[in-house]
Amino acid sequence: MKRFHGLVIFLMLFMIVIVGGVVAAKRATSSPDAIGLSLFFQNGQMAPLTLVGDAPRYLQEIDIVATVETTTDRGIEPIIEDSDLSALDWSGITMVEEGAFGHSGVSRNRC
Repeated sequence: MKRFHGLVIFLMLFMIVIVGGVVAAKRATSSPDAIGLSLFFQNGQMAPLTLVGDAPRYLQEIDIVATVETTTDRGIEPIIEDSDLSALDWSGITMVEEGAFGHSGVSRNRC
């Protein structure tokens, strides 16, 4: 129950950020001094965000990362089956591309 409660709170905050971001983006992008914000959530947590100054801001990007440790490579199945994000609708997810990206080696992208 605690896990479900945490997911509900996370999704509520996520929706507030999305709606607020859309409204703010319409206002802020009309200003050349506007600053795009990038929010990064890892395993349901986000580092504190400190805003300095009074420049207009808009939501530019949201990254949501979930990690599940396994002994074998099962692709995205552990995220779908047993993670903070398992309550989401994962229908339609397919493998898009696999290759070397950046310095970390092989990465799988799904959309």
